[in-house]
Amino acid sequence: TLSLHDALPIYIFTFVMKHENIDFPAALISLAERAGVEIKPRSDDQRRIDERIERLRGVVDQTAVFYHQLLWDAPEAAHARDYVLKRGLSEATIAQFKLGYAPRDWAATLNHLKMLGYTAQDVMDAGCASQNDEGRVYDRFRDRLMIPIHDERGRAIGFGARALNPEDTPKYLNSPQSEGLFDKSRTLFALHHAR
Repeated sequence: TLSLHDALPIYIFTFVMKHENIDFPAALISLAERAGVEIKPRSDDQRRIDERIERLRGVVDQTAVFYHQLLWDAPEAAHARDYVLKRGLSEATIAQFKLGYAPRDWAATLNHLKMLGYTAQDVMDAGCASQNDEGRVYDRFRDRLMIPIHDERGRAIGFGARALNPEDTPKYLNSPQSEGLFDKSRTLFALHHAR
């Protein structure tokens, strides 16, 4: 729940919108003028950066959906389902946290995302694929239990991944740090559920 202090800005905008019969952007401009705050339009560069970050969020979100679906339905994910059930996780918990399974295949995720219209560069920039020295692009996560990491608004921004084969290293593998998308030091796991 929000405290009164946290909710006050929301009430101010709502009040102005209702009192002056205007939409949110007009209320924002009106309140900014009253407070002496200058609102600058976004530059073309800022808009391009925002669009790029949104595209990468789409990659991570679609990857999370893909992994979650595989955990529930894929025959090759049976050992992953057994693992989470042995760890005492209920189906409700698996669904709430959108746990998933990354298949053993070196390009299953990459191929799935390409079918959705994303490029290999998109998938690499989102931290879901890597590239070797010869230029071959491959899935970053393979045969792992996938734990999506969300921002405070509930948008998927990265993954924590646990190896299911005891021989695989590292045991835990996270998405790489990426500007504008996933910042490990600024992300608190499951904050969106706590809010």
